[in-house]
Amino acid sequence: MNRLISWGEVRLGLRLIVKQPILSLTIILALATGICFATMGFTFREEIVNGRLPYRAGDRMARVFVLNRDGGRLDLDLERYRALRDRAASFEHVGAVGGRPFTVTHGPADIESIDGAAITPRSMRWLDAAPIAGRTLIPADGEQGAERVVVIRESLWKRRYSGDPNVVGRAITIGGVPLNTTATYRVTTNNFLADGGDSYSVFTGGTNRFVGEIDLDAFARYVESLGTVNPGPQNRITLAP
Repeated sequence: MNRLISWGEVRLGLRLIVKQPILSLTIILALATGICFATMGFTFREEIVNGRLPYRAGDRMARVFVLNRDGGRLDLDLERYRALRDRAASFEHVGAVGGRPFTVTHGPADIESIDGAAITPRSMRWLDAAPIAGRTLIPADGEQGAERVVVIRESLWKRRYSGDPNVVGRAITIGGVPLNTTATYRVTTNNFLADGGDSYSVFTGGTNRFVGEIDLDAFARYVESLGTVNPGPQNRITLAP
């Protein structure tokens, strides 16, 4: 049961402070120091662990990782993202973003690798991104069958396109020559990727699947067919003076 401190207890405390001022001052300074360090620790923890992201309403955003049973991070493929999005009723919006390098073709002999990211278009409205020219991604860009849209950063725009605003609407080849959506392709890969490993879930939708021998067994059989293997020195290591 809670009770108020009586006036007699207050008078007793004041008399003890007057009677032993050095001890009382030491206790007060120790308590003040402890409270100060505890407040600083919780403040740093809040900023580092739960700090506000540098976006509009950043204090309402959370980053979610998918972990396996061993604690390792898993790539968030499309199926996992949809399952998380459909079940997360407590969130106003669930988006996905994944960074990776992209191969961009500027010309017949002008190809470079550029670090970029794939993001769900609806997530762009939460970012304070004002384009210099053109527009950012909109929800319609994520609809099935929609034309693919890319947003390039200012440094790339100035370096590769000389800051030309007429670049808006121009076609950019990313990842090589575009595939024919009506053609049928035969893809050769290992069992791990064919079963959707490393987030290549698109392979699981393939048809007329032919499963050959295990790739390790095929490689061992190939080496055996060569007989004795003696490559000799390749001079691939250079010792610096």
